[in-house]
Amino acid sequence: MPSTPDTPGKGHASGTDAPDGSFAHDARIARAAFVAMPIAAFLLDDAARIVLHTRRAGRLYHHLAAEPGTGLEGVAFSELTHLDTDALHRALRASVSSGQVTLPMNDAHRVDMAKDVTFHLSLMRIEGVRQQLHMLSQDHLRASATALQTANQMREQASTRGQHLEAHITSLQNSVMSMETFAHAASHDLKSPINALSGLLDLFGQKFGADLPDTAQSYLIHMQNAVVQMDALTTKLLAHAQSSAAPMTMSKVNLHEAVDIALNLLDPRLRGKAQDISLTGPEVDLMAEPTMLQILLGNLVTNALKHGDVDRPLRIQLVTRTDGTSAALSVTDSGTGFAPDQADAIFAPFTRLNTDIKGSGLGLATCAEICRRHNWDITAASDGRSGAKFNIRFPAVLQL
Repeated sequence: MPSTPDTPGKGHASGTDAPDGSFAHDARIARAAFVAMPIAAFLLDDAARIVLHTRRAGRLYHHLAAEPGTGLEGVAFSELTHLDTDALHRALRASVSSGQVTLPMNDAHRVDMAKDVTFHLSLMRIEGVRQQLHMLSQDHLRASATALQTANQMREQASTRGQHLEAHITSLQNSVMSMETFAHAASHDLKSPINALSGLLDLFGQKFGADLPDTAQSYLIHMQNAVVQMDALTTKLLAHAQSSAAPMTMSKVNLHEAVDIALNLLDPRLRGKAQDISLTGPEVDLMAEPTMLQILLGNLVTNALKHGDVDRPLRIQLVTRTDGTSAALSVTDSGTGFAPDQADAIFAPFTRLNTDIKGSGLGLATCAEICRRHNWDITAASDGRSGAKFNIRFPAVLQL
């Protein structure tokens, strides 16, 4: 029966262009579809030359690929790698069964590309075509989705850890508050028996001291000194507990006036150890708890007075600084100082770097606690020879 226009001819069946050009049209569509695939992919012939590649592959592996789908076709794929042609052939043949090959790519094409890149490898046999084509592809979308999934999992894990951490912090804060409350109650309750013991020892000494033998009088003096030290320690402990747990009533305080009050409250015998105590710098107004601020200043100056150097006069300088919105106070002395690596340790409770100097080890710890409750920063510095310097930074000040 003769052919009709609607009956496919022999040429169309063999793969040549039909009169209406439909085969060529389909080939162009197939080529365009391959080029547009959202992955980096290459088709290589038997000689490992690039027959076709996707736009993404062109953008990733050739800086001259100005037009989509062009620029790399006909180029030996080995030129994009650190392998020669023979080594590339061996790598492809060895990886066909696994369907995956890792190649050392030449990152000169893109300086931000990793040298070792893993490709999916497929061997394509096309009917009527003698040579076999190798398809190398990178599924960037899948990699991005995997990375996004991993990031989401990490974010969820971080959120869970953050919740656990927040719970631990809350528990720790409750424990600290309990300890502070206990320290306050204990130090307060100890004051009464210590005062009673001190009074009884004084009364005992006045009435019977003259009749006591020398050894008993020595014991009595030691007991009186021990009670004095115990009273001083509980006083310090009470002050530290108050700095941690006592309610804070904030008010406007002039820093210069607070320093003057703190200096006037010093023990005159202790203050006499310094040849000079000076206060310089601009006036600064703060929002602070007045009593705590005076304890802070008094402890810093007292610490300087206790650590004077016998080989040189002790001078203490207090200097204020301000830029209008924040302020700072430095307390510098010419005393013995401390080892530079102890700058943080000196603020720990009951830390005494020099055991030859009397003290409770709570003065600087109280300073640190007062600063913490006011959101102030306190730091210390020393070279261990020429004295020490304490700096307090006040993040916010009142405009004068």
